[in-house]
Amino acid sequence: MSIRTKKILVIVLSVIILILGGGLFVLNHYINSTLGQIEQGEDIEEEEVTHYETKNVVNFLLFGVDMEGTKDEYAELRSDAIKLVSLDYEDKTIKITSLSRYMLIYYPEEDSFIHLNWAYWYGGASNAVKTVNMNFDLDVRKYVAVSFGAFKEVIDQIGGIDLELTDIEAQKVFNNKWKKAGEYHLNSNQALNYARLRST
Repeated sequence: MSIRTKKILVIVLSVIILILGGGLFVLNHYINSTLGQIEQGEDIEEEEVTHYETKNVVNFLLFGVDMEGTKDEYAELRSDAIKLVSLDYEDKTIKITSLSRYMLIYYPEEDSFIHLNWAYWYGGASNAVKTVNMNFDLDVRKYVAVSFGAFKEVIDQIGGIDLELTDIEAQKVFNNKWKKAGEYHLNSNQALNYARLRST
């Protein structure tokens, strides 16, 4: 290899190293700057989701909590379902955005990164709302939290539901290998079995 070729190679490698080093420096500065600007936001008070005449859109977070019990019994459990719901009263539309429970997000109280569903576990629904607002630059002030027990209460209130089931769904819902596909009227326990199906 000639001296001229060696010089060119050294120059090219130097430029590549400078570009990579500069890129990493800029990225590190941006991340630190962003985390430095993060605020926890205001406290969120539990309140009913209400349509105010002065607002055309109402946003709230819907938490599904992995437990049978009532609200007092699941104040500090993980929220395995997290959905941002937007009710547009002008267009008469509903938009639902699912947030993955295993999404890695920044949690300022411990200056660390955690799974999103841990925020509910660490401090209940209000803490989870603040955490979502901070990480996604939102201003959500309302939430609804539902346990399996609350889900069953709703189904009981409306007298059960009618669903078209496949063979495998019917067998799983009724825990009966002889059940066949068809339309069934499900009570609250059966509806919960259906809602929790994963193996199908």
